[in-house]
Amino acid sequence: NKVEPSPEIVEELFKKLGIKYYNDAEFLDRNQEKIDRFFHNLNFYRKTNHIFKEIEEYRDNFLNSPLIIDYLLLEAYSCRNKTNIERLSELEIYMNNFQEGWFYLLKAKFISNGEENVIREWIMKSHGLLRNSFSLLTLMEFELGRGNFNKVIELGPEIINLGLIEGNAMAIANINSPLYRQKSKKENYSRIRLSNGIYIFVDCIYCKYYRI
Repeated sequence: NKVEPSPEIVEELFKKLGIKYYNDAEFLDRNQEKIDRFFHNLNFYRKTNHIFKEIEEYRDNFLNSPLIIDYLLLEAYSCRNKTNIERLSELEIYMNNFQEGWFYLLKAKFISNGEENVIREWIMKSHGLLRNSFSLLTLMEFELGRGNFNKVIELGPEIINLGLIEGNAMAIANINSPLYRQKSKKENYSRIRLSNGIYIFVDCIYCKYYRI
């Protein structure tokens, strides 16, 4: 269950604590646009550091505003700040679906000592909420790192289809990325059809695809 605190009650609480609460429309609208652009760029494998730099200098303002969850997510992705995961866990009941999707992905990427099934569940939950190619590519990298090659091959067409829907050429190109990092020294390969006109040539762990 999600909790939706009354903005008036929150503002009154901050006032009693003697802390300024930044919830004016101009502040929220201006910075929500930057937050949306950050996650858009993340999904499209574009630079995000310049966006985070724009808002980082107002960190205290964000932490005392309705945008606290978004800021902590951006800070964690930008600075690989694992301490934010604990704080975000405490705020999970206040997250919307979009925030929760990126939070699950954050945990999957940066909590390396988690159980395999738990991490897989986090990624799949993230994809269920976000339905974007970034979350599905994260799942592909995860399965590849554990030698689940059949699953990797299954995910290929899904990522390509999502990339085409999004207009996300980098998502399609990045199918190669996790595979190249695991390059094998063996020379034998096999050709596997992914979908109409697309093949993967598999050299044990080393893979690439092209259209014919």
